[in-house]
Amino acid sequence: MKLTTKAAVLLALVSGVSIASAQTAAWTARHNESNTADYGVKVLVDSSRSVYVGGYTIGAGQGANMMVVKYSSNGVRLWTRTINGTGNSSDQVRTMALAPGGGVYVGGHITDSGTGSLFAVAKISDTGSHEWTYKYNHPGGGDNCSALKVDNQGNVLATGTGGTGTAIVTVKVTPAGTQSWIRTFTNPNAFVPSNIAHNLTLDGSNNAYVVGSTENGATGDDMLVLKYSPSGTLLFSYLKNGPYGQNTSQPYPGYVEDAAYACHFDVGQNALYVTGTVMTALFFSNGSYYPIKNYMTLKLNTSGGEIWTRQLNAVSGENEAFALAVNDLGQVYITGNGGTAKYTANGTQEFHVAYNAVAIKVDSAGSAYLCGTSNNDYRTLKLNGATGSVTSTILYNGPGSGNDAPTDIELDATRNIYVTGASWGGATETDAATIKYVQTPYVEVQLTHSYQGDVVVEVGVGDPSNPLYSKVIRNREGGATNGQTTMIESIFDAPEFYQTPSESVVWYCKVSDQINGDGGTLDRFRIVTSGGLYTSGNIPQAIPTVGTVHAFVPTRTSRYALIDIEHTFRGDIYLTIGRGNPTNPAWSKVVSMYTGHGLDGMWAQVDLTLQSGHLPPNYQNMWWVSVYDGGGSDIGQIRSAKIVVDGVTYAANCVPAPIADFQTTRVFVPKLQGDANCDGCVDDSDLAAILSAFGSVGQNMVEDVNGDGHVDDVDLAIVLSNFGLGC
Repeated sequence: MKLTTKAAVLLALVSGVSIASAQTAAWTARHNESNTADYGVKVLVDSSRSVYVGGYTIGAGQGANMMVVKYSSNGVRLWTRTINGTGNSSDQVRTMALAPGGGVYVGGHITDSGTGSLFAVAKISDTGSHEWTYKYNHPGGGDNCSALKVDNQGNVLATGTGGTGTAIVTVKVTPAGTQSWIRTFTNPNAFVPSNIAHNLTLDGSNNAYVVGSTENGATGDDMLVLKYSPSGTLLFSYLKNGPYGQNTSQPYPGYVEDAAYACHFDVGQNALYVTGTVMTALFFSNGSYYPIKNYMTLKLNTSGGEIWTRQLNAVSGENEAFALAVNDLGQVYITGNGGTAKYTANGTQEFHVAYNAVAIKVDSAGSAYLCGTSNNDYRTLKLNGATGSVTSTILYNGPGSGNDAPTDIELDATRNIYVTGASWGGATETDAATIKYVQTPYVEVQLTHSYQGDVVVEVGVGDPSNPLYSKVIRNREGGATNGQTTMIESIFDAPEFYQTPSESVVWYCKVSDQINGDGGTLDRFRIVTSGGLYTSGNIPQAIPTVGTVHAFVPTRTSRYALIDIEHTFRGDIYLTIGRGNPTNPAWSKVVSMYTGHGLDGMWAQVDLTLQSGHLPPNYQNMWWVSVYDGGGSDIGQIRSAKIVVDGVTYAANCVPAPIADFQTTRVFVPKLQGDANCDGCVDDSDLAAILSAFGSVGQNMVEDVNGDGHVDDVDLAIVLSNFGLGC
């Protein structure tokens, strides 16, 4: 029985099977503007694997400035953009989203002269240009944008707080930075107005869902969900009152009792998950209040109706759920300062484990990734999605061995993990520290170059000039940097069969120097999988100026065979190489036996060092490549077959050779003597061809098997002496 990739993933999720993997730090980027405080708040990765970090930096005489830093996929800083309000006070990025076409939108607050803190959204292009800033000043000041998303028409939906909590502000901004509409929400039942927006999400119809809290009079602070149509019409407001608010009319003075902090749609966008906190009890002792808070998770339909609600009892004290993520089965993962929990789509709790975190993501296999703090260090955890058990833990202690606190985590399409936050650097004070972790399988390339901005590095499978899979992992980054650099990049996006090198899965590394006048060396190339380490022996190699160098895994020796097969389903192929008579070979080796189901083509590399006594190929040491097609309804051909001996190439000349269903195709190096029609068998058809053309004179005639320009007795004798060979 065959399992599709999706079916295998679903089986793993249901049965609790975990896919083994390990993580390694590909790079760590510490951003410091001027030995003052720098904070990473949000991290995003675009489709080209560029990394954006949004946060703020303390500028000399300017207070905090909004800050966005862009890194290449290798951690090379490409640019930094800061925004300083005219008030030279507090300007901070609190939220960020990728912009269609490149760049990012950032949201937060900017302080201008005489206005106080303003609700702010800004557009930064992919080259770092500050294109525009939208600002809103609510009466009373103290405004802030806490969340934003981009709809499917490129508009920005942003929400936050106006008037130091007197209103929730939600705004729609066009791609050009102009206001489409703005809506404010206040609760008419409030004793003392307190309305705070924490997060926002969109459905496929561009309706906006805002979550936060509102002071609701006698019930105190309640969890709040607002839904706005694309035109800004308020479609519903949902309030959830926790146990403390239900049991007493005495709100907790000066404190938010119940609040929603995060939201996310299920996979079909039929229901909205919301998580946050509710107060269950309040104790007063020695002049102080001591609240007991629990996680509260809701599943609502798109009309605001409850599908289910789940309260998770506190381990102790205040437990607030800050983040959630949803997997491909519609199961929801919750995390905060009271551990991490998982619910099925129908609300069944599957686990609750004591791992606190500030952010969470899940991958396509259902594994959960958390970032939080442990003993003042960054802590990044990977959890088994079925059981909640830890499959890996990574700690990061900054160079200052002080307080290191992550704030956000992100995954890209190949399961690379990105964590950002603030880390104590000692002399540099607090730095915005961002780390990229790569999971197996991955490729590692190390090189030394006098001008790294000239170098392009590509890895792939197959013929470097016509690869079956390829990825550029460095593209002229680093400018005039001189020295050694290491690139570590996931190959999870390669077909699974390609992730383990073999004779029929040959990986290459191609390093190209683009500009004259400098040079370097390729120092390392290896493939790392959960099952092993595959290192190329084709190193070190000099990187020529304005030239290209290659390394291979498996290692390419001085004596090897290269076989290039074009086929629509390589899983039908049985590939053998040998020497002598194919029906009774002196030596043969099976290179691939029906492997790589569903993939196209094959490029094989076979080490022939142990056969050196029978090289180079000649008519006394004849070599052959044999392909049997064991399936139907597909097509293919042997495009080339070569044997390389100490730099000299010996190629089969009866190529391309068609591959037929349930038939064997052979090519010979050198060409099989007497095989006039290149079918890999000297038989009656070759004899008939010679007799039919007997007496002909000319060049490049297939019947002229000895190549002397005449079809004559000599050619006939060659066919008769080799009759039956290869058949």
